[in-house]
Amino acid sequence: MDAASWILLAENDPDDAFLIKRILEQTCPGFEVVTVDNGFAALESLRGEGEWTGKWDRPPTVVILDHAMPGQTGLEVLRTIRADAELSATPVVMCSGVMGRLQVQEAYRLGANAYVEKPCDFNRLSRVFHQLGEFWTESNVTPERCAI
Repeated sequence: MDAASWILLAENDPDDAFLIKRILEQTCPGFEVVTVDNGFAALESLRGEGEWTGKWDRPPTVVILDHAMPGQTGLEVLRTIRADAELSATPVVMCSGVMGRLQVQEAYRLGANAYVEKPCDFNRLSRVFHQLGEFWTESNVTPERCAI
């Protein structure tokens, strides 16, 4: 598998994870959407450890991190990603159903590329993650996608 063709979704709510994964799979054909339900598993998958050993040779196209996860919060995972030389340039989008000004400010201070709301309404949720998927897989240019 081409390592540039995966998306990491770290979401502890199984219903949200199911819906968001389906939306991303429909929006981003050719991209494997990998879901994990806690911060420790997110870091393991990013580092290629445990069950993820040898699966990818590069970071995902984008990491979508739920703010409130068990084990390590999304902010703690973001902090770790930005401190890791091999992962630091990986795009990270934070998401939450309930957003406070301080948590959003902290996410941006730590290097989040974006922060999106997880709407309760399915149509709005679909629109948000459809747009997010399209942007990060079609419009955003990473060094790996450059021809020269």
